[in-house]
Amino acid sequence: MLNNNPFFSIVIPVYNVEQYVGECLNSLISQTFDDIEIICVIDGSTDKSKEICDSYAFIDQRIKIIYQENQGVSAARNKGLYCALGKYVHFVDPDDRIHDKDVYGRLYQELYKRKIDVVVAGSVYYTDIFDKKMEFGKIEHKKKQNSNSFEFILENKYFFALTSGVNKIFRRDFLVNNNILWPLNVTNEDDRWLPLVMNNCREILFLPIYIYDVRRRSGSLTSIKSKDWLKKRGKGYMDTAKINCNLIEKSSLSNIAKSNGILYYMQLYFCGLKQYRDNGGVDFGDITIMNYMKYVKNKKMKAIYFISKILGKKFAFDIMKRRYKIE
Repeated sequence: MLNNNPFFSIVIPVYNVEQYVGECLNSLISQTFDDIEIICVIDGSTDKSKEICDSYAFIDQRIKIIYQENQGVSAARNKGLYCALGKYVHFVDPDDRIHDKDVYGRLYQELYKRKIDVVVAGSVYYTDIFDKKMEFGKIEHKKKQNSNSFEFILENKYFFALTSGVNKIFRRDFLVNNNILWPLNVTNEDDRWLPLVMNNCREILFLPIYIYDVRRRSGSLTSIKSKDWLKKRGKGYMDTAKINCNLIEKSSLSNIAKSNGILYYMQLYFCGLKQYRDNGGVDFGDITIMNYMKYVKNKKMKAIYFISKILGKKFAFDIMKRRYKIE
């Protein structure tokens, strides 16, 4: 019997993944904990992905199919979020899979008596021949209550919590009530979205378990090496760094959180600028990024900040470009 109030909603944006989506769905319908719904958002797919999802929905009533014109992964995730009925939401990519059959059962044991906003767990990378490597180091079992989770993450340098949405579980009401939607038309939506999530999150749980397998395949966005794509991604990192530095500056965070966060995103900015310039970008960068250096406690960066006060931001910006070998 179909449960109208499942504990977990799994949202899958589907676009031209006919080779992989069946394996993804198999990893979901075989879970030992079955109080789930699976929402496949067919995002204008032009291959047989739609037919494959339809065939799975025919045999498993927990699978719902939603159709929309192609709008991108973020729009598909937002659509699935607002159609979800579960207490918790898991955003799953259609070419990946759940780590093992007991993932949602273990998560349920941790969550059914609690009101956690976000769960951070681990994932592994694998290729089509199933060679595996750990994506993260050891994650300690840790819960943080009644505080700004963004501050907690930055103070402890848990930057892995800000870089991937698929190894996390989110309380649906928390996202919907705070109107925290995935950003549209950006190349690195996870890096843009997760700081907003964590800045609103007050109840976070870190679990030392692996819940997700990330496939590395030829032809996926993360493996395309064309200069145009790399240039676009580099520009995306630059934009994300500036937006997140601004978020950190305007948020009520501790001094150490601001220092760690600004340093992290300034490094992301210059890494993005290098990638952008190395692949044909003509923008030489925005010196306003140097406005945030006053928060950084790192000695070398602090010295550059004082240089900028004497000789100007452009001079300090050029020092940073030379440090990252940006021409």
